[in-house]
Amino acid sequence: MSHRTSKTSASFKTLEAVLSSCRGEEIIRGKKWDREKIVHGATEHITEQEQRLGILRAELAKISATVEDVRNEKVELRADKLYLSEELEKLKEENKRLRQDNKILRQPMNREHWGGPDMTGFQAPEPIPMYQVAPPPQAGAIEEPETVDAQPGVAELPSKSVHIADQALLAMQTDAQNSSQPQVEHDEGEHYNWDAFDGGPLL
Repeated sequence: MSHRTSKTSASFKTLEAVLSSCRGEEIIRGKKWDREKIVHGATEHITEQEQRLGILRAELAKISATVEDVRNEKVELRADKLYLSEELEKLKEENKRLRQDNKILRQPMNREHWGGPDMTGFQAPEPIPMYQVAPPPQAGAIEEPETVDAQPGVAELPSKSVHIADQALLAMQTDAQNSSQPQVEHDEGEHYNWDAFDGGPLL
């Protein structure tokens, strides 16, 4: 047996062992080799391995797509993180500005207007009178009673006392005028129709 023949025999034995271990059965039976069976078995084995390789490639493609999705999501998360960081900085600046405004509002009012914190230069406004005394009515004029609209929860003004004071002042003026004019005596028998008196002069 030549060296080439022995090498070929060893190659077929190795292939037989590989195929037998992969498929779990003996492809070659007996001492005589059947080259056709060996080639057929090797072809089937290669086909099966190609099919498995195709399945593995499909799975690898899915894994690659998943990895790409994860990478894209990671990029999006980084962008969101950057955006949130910028928004956080804006909120910090806004919070700082609001704190400054709050400090300004808590400070005392303008010292030039109020004369200092001791209030020595503060001038209180003049009090507004609640009411004014009406001038005395003219002689011969009919005095109309004052009407005050009573509202719930509002204190009434002291108009009654003012009205009494006006009547007293009017009586004093009337007495002074009567004392300066000559007295006219009337007969006790004379009677006047006081119901027809319209407020004019009696003469």
